Amino acid sequence: VFLAGHRRTDSEISFMAYFTIAEDRCLNYNYKKTSCRRCRDICPRQCWDDNGNPLADRCDGCGLCQSVCPVDAIGVEGQPAGAWAEIMTNEGGELHLSCRKFGAGPWSCLGFLNARDLVALAMRHTSPTPQTVFVHTRKCRTCRESVDRHLTQEIARARQFLASVSSAAIREDGEAPKDYRDAKRMDRRGFFGALLSTGVETAQNVLWPEQGVRPIEKSKWRARLLRDRSVAELSAEQDFFPVLSIDASCIACGLCAKICPIQAMTAEETPLALELSHQPLVCTGCGLCLEHCPTGSIQREASGVVTAKELIVKEFPRCNECGEVFKPAGRQLTCFDCLLKG
Repeated sequence: VFLAGHRRTDSEISFMAYFTIAEDRCLNYNYKKTSCRRCRDICPRQCWDDNGNPLADRCDGCGLCQSVCPVDAIGVEGQPAGAWAEIMTNEGGELHLSCRKFGAGPWSCLGFLNARDLVALAMRHTSPTPQTVFVHTRKCRTCRESVDRHLTQEIARARQFLASVSSAAIREDGEAPKDYRDAKRMDRRGFFGALLSTGVETAQNVLWPEQGVRPIEKSKWRARLLRDRSVAELSAEQDFFPVLSIDASCIACGLCAKICPIQAMTAEETPLALELSHQPLVCTGCGLCLEHCPTGSIQREASGVVTAKELIVKEFPRCNECGEVFKPAGRQLTCFDCLLKG
């Protein structure tokens, strides 16, 4: 885990900002064929150089890098990981998202949100009453213009998706709750309720909201909620839940399903074939399957419907020596038994 930080001057609203990178998740640390630049490209303060080396003295904790990381590998000071679990399990009719500078939210900034997050938050409510998510961005333009532009774009994308699938709404108006300390105050019963419902991580956030900077595992919570949504309910044309296709050059190696970090791509074997399926609502668009496919059979569509679907049923190849069906690990034409026999 890399840790970087600095203290800003009084003219910059003095506070400590730093970030962590979980190397066991980061695409750049784990896959030779992958060179991800999303965090570097979106960072308004250029906290990484062209070689990917962190520039510690520039971070201001906006969280934009978290919004684009497809594997939740980045943790930012002021963005408590447990707060995400809390709001994802909250069953109230309204949800208010605000920073703690201008409202009662637990976050130092709302830059970590993206359209997938907002859709999941709006859809998480299970009662017949429509869910309304308030994203309090009124002060973002004067505070951080880059965050304001990012949130404006992501809210628009989420609204367009929700308009065709749900009565849930995302609004930017209204005053944010003011007193952060009152909003976070909790009695013994409330504390143990949070402990049982969302685990130790949430309880730690209730007691020590700044203790330990950990990546926010947003994709895990989104997948838990959206994986079970009905096809009819969530069939909509969009471009931020990745839609994939596989062509006939697939060799049924199944590497795409094995390498998928969140099981959005799944494989089911029959004696003679491999069935590959994909769930756009779970997919984060990390690109691992596209980059590691040995035949380049997988493509990402420019847009499409988020329906989970079977992409291909591909028969296993037959060994060019013995003629038996075998499960390939790559582009080889010979089964392992024949390879061992030489």
